[in-house]
Amino acid sequence: MKRKDLVDIEQLKEIAETSDKTQVIFKHSVACPISSMMLKRFEKGLSEIDTSDVEYYYLDIFSYRHISNEIEKKFNVRHESPQLLVINKGEVNTHASHSDIAAEMVTA
Repeated sequence: MKRKDLVDIEQLKEIAETSDKTQVIFKHSVACPISSMMLKRFEKGLSEIDTSDVEYYYLDIFSYRHISNEIEKKFNVRHESPQLLVINKGEVNTHASHSDIAAEMVTA
């Protein structure tokens, strides 16, 4: 599955309105070794499961913190990093941070 970079607040509207596929946002801090480790583990896990009904967005919070702030407001989920949000029909179904992040969450 190809990840899409989340670089524009307008993409959040797309994510919230798309209901035919699960929408996943991985919030990553490029300055944090824990975040890098979790990103690698998450993406490796994605390669091992069926993600045909999943759209995957990657957010570099170092460069786009304003988008992370908007995610917090729009989806009412406190910012953390690394953080995974799984969104269906405009609502966050589940979210996790740090070592609780698992690829299997996208299909649950």
